[in-house]
Amino acid sequence: MKNLRHVHLRGHGYLPSPRRESILNNKHLVIGMPILEEFSTLCSSSCTNEVLSSIPNLKRLRFRVNYSQTDYLANRLIDMSSLAKLESFKCLEKKCYWPISFKHFVFPTSLKRLTLDGWFQFPLEDISTLVMLPNLEELKLKDNATSGEVWRLSDKDKFQRLKLLLLHKMNFSRWEASSDSFPNLKRLVLKDIRWLEEIPTDFGEIFTLESIELHNCNTHAEDSARKIEQEQEDMGNNSLKVYINSSYSKRLKLILRDNLALSIPNAEPFHLDFEKYLPGFSNSCLTRDLVEMDLKKCPKSIVIKFFSANKSLEIMW
Repeated sequence: MKNLRHVHLRGHGYLPSPRRESILNNKHLVIGMPILEEFSTLCSSSCTNEVLSSIPNLKRLRFRVNYSQTDYLANRLIDMSSLAKLESFKCLEKKCYWPISFKHFVFPTSLKRLTLDGWFQFPLEDISTLVMLPNLEELKLKDNATSGEVWRLSDKDKFQRLKLLLLHKMNFSRWEASSDSFPNLKRLVLKDIRWLEEIPTDFGEIFTLESIELHNCNTHAEDSARKIEQEQEDMGNNSLKVYINSSYSKRLKLILRDNLALSIPNAEPFHLDFEKYLPGFSNSCLTRDLVEMDLKKCPKSIVIKFFSANKSLEIMW
């Protein structure tokens, strides 16, 4: 086992302290794997200094936080500074019961690719601490990994080598940044970003930027991306491409129109099943009179209030 280079587990594995007998999937494992390069997936409770020091040549680590370990993780430090060759770190969780901050992690400066996937609810302002990683090239924040409505980057916050930034299911509405924040960015990917008002206009001045991709985002974000692309084309820069997948909007239009067609002739209330497309929202029940009134006032759009979520959703015709 000392000659292992790659470990892949369907679930997640535990690595006890080198001072104790080690068991992985009910099999004895010799601790101290000096040439191990990849481990997927390691349980959070195994990320102690002793364990990480026993795999010094690790390059890729996939890490999972257990429900039962979230309170444990919230009160301790995961120091990965001993992993001097670590290039890729992916941290997974579906829901944390305790708040977690980037301050709970010490990342090695060798890190190139970082993915945080799950309900960690890292404060948005903590993302700025990642500028201290001089070799970071890819940053992926997925599935409510952060919390907060405003992501503000100061003049000092510069991701010098970042080439790919992917944001998925983040609930922030304002993004304050400049082209200097990501001077070498090549790809910006936004997926299911529902409330973002606009992409920072300065991003058009990032000379290395090749593409902006939006998947199931709102019309405001889409319009700002098109505006950036148009401004660059007007200046003779045709290298920046904007890709928009608006299947989310099309589905909502189809559902709304179907319900209107079926319900307006009757006085019965009708239901819109938004839970399928907007996780976290409850189904909304609207009467024929309310819809007809809104249609007369706003012939090109309807604004529906979801009282349970205290947010509005605009559906364009």
